[in-house]
This record gives sequence, C-alpha cells and structure tokens, in this order.
Amino acid sequence: MPKEAVNPLIEQAYTKILTNYPDCYAAKEAAYRLAGMSEEKGDKVAAVGYYRIFLEKADLPRPVGGQNCKPGARGARDGRIPAVKAKLAELERFDKLTVEGGTGK
Repeated sequence: MPKEAVNPLIEQAYTKILTNYPDCYAAKEAAYRLAGMSEEKGDKVAAVGYYRIFLEKADLPRPVGGQNCKPGARGARDGRIPAVKAKLAELERFDKLTVEGGTGK
C-alpha cells in the first residue's frame, strides 16, 4: 500500500492509543509519532501540541518484559527529551515569527 493510504490509518491508531491509554508508555510513543507525522504534513500547530503531550508524559516508564502499564513501574529517562524540547522551541519560534508577519527563518 502507498504511504498516503497507510498514514491515515496509522494516525488513527496512534490517536486511539493516546485517548484510550493516556497513562501508558504507548501514549508517549503515540504522541511522539503523531508529532512527527504532523510535521511531515506541514501541520506545525498539531506537531507542537503532540510534542507538548510527549514532554508531559516524558516520565512514563519504558515497558520491560511486559510491564507496560503497571502502577509503580519505573523506567529510564527518555533520551529524546532534549531533542524534542529543541524542536518544540524551533516550531514555536517559527509560529511566532509567522504570526507576527516575519519570515519564519
């Protein structure tokens, strides 16, 4: 199947994970993936929202041996956090310049 046909289905699945399992590591992953997909489509507003959700969920533990959503589970700090913070700042800067009539560069 072409990417254009598959992406909406993947997006729908990630959105369901984010909605139905907000406290699971999978929700953090879904937010991260949705942010990237939104950026790919040029939807910077949605990307910013999903990156913010990712950062809010940054401390959710990574599953170890099927321990995905168990209360009290602990995980290592996500190494993507600094890159996501930088990307978020870049997108917000671009948005501010665009809204104020700047070039966005």
